[in-house]
Amino acid sequence: MTVAHRDVVVALAPLVAALRSAAEEEAQALVGSARAEAQEAVSAARAQADRMLARAREKGTADGEAVLAAERARAEREARGIVLRAAGDAYEASRRAAREAVSRLKDDPDFAIVDAALRSRARAAIGDDASLTEAESGGIIATVPGRRLDLSLASLADDLVEAWPSDDEGPWST
Repeated sequence: MTVAHRDVVVALAPLVAALRSAAEEEAQALVGSARAEAQEAVSAARAQADRMLARAREKGTADGEAVLAAERARAEREARGIVLRAAGDAYEASRRAAREAVSRLKDDPDFAIVDAALRSRARAAIGDDASLTEAESGGIIATVPGRRLDLSLASLADDLVEAWPSDDEGPWST
């Protein structure tokens, strides 16, 4: 029996929706926290820069504006680094959450349908003579001389996270 790709997509649709929802919530929380931390860092740096400018003006130095600009630039670079690290952390957290969620698929009573669909997809992609082995994470690794197709559950989870829109509204957008 060959299971159509559409059947796999339909069978996995609730899982994909749940994965996206859980990953987005976690990613949004991480990025929100990082943005708040970055804003605090920028505010503190600006306050410090303002104090430095006030001292410079008190001393009558003309280079106070340059000091302020340099300090603000440093603070903005630091804040950007915080946001970028948080976005990376959010991405990795989403990736881990997706992998954990798909690993539970192996215990689902209907996993045989998914397994059959992955086997069918592998053979359709690289040929009926493909050697199919079960991946440690579940799913299939298909090989023929000179070609390898990774349809493991871990790889599919990674592909799902990679396919997430990375626009300004994405959970790990910066």
